[in-house]
Amino acid sequence: MFAIVVHGGAGGTSSVAERGCQRAAEIGVGFLRGSGSALEAAVHAVVDMENSGIFNAGLGAILRIDGLTIQMDAVVATSDSLFGAVGAVENVRNPVLLAAQVARL
Repeated sequence: MFAIVVHGGAGGTSSVAERGCQRAAEIGVGFLRGSGSALEAAVHAVVDMENSGIFNAGLGAILRIDGLTIQMDAVVATSDSLFGAVGAVENVRNPVLLAAQVARL
């Protein structure tokens, strides 16, 4: 038995955001059903959210106060002390994939 929880960020909720969270959760569940790890499921769910343009992440990230650049952070971690993090990265479509690479070093 397993469960996955997807969080679309703080603030208001819309039906579009709810559908985006549902889709990301379904992607994560697909990886779990296919014998993927919890980390793989979480990373692929977040990649879907980053690629959607709906959330303040990846494609949907907002510009910094300078109005010119976007900087993003991402962290992945497991209960057995595997973790990776990146901060203030620019020109990266999926920061969660970069954090996952750091975790596997």
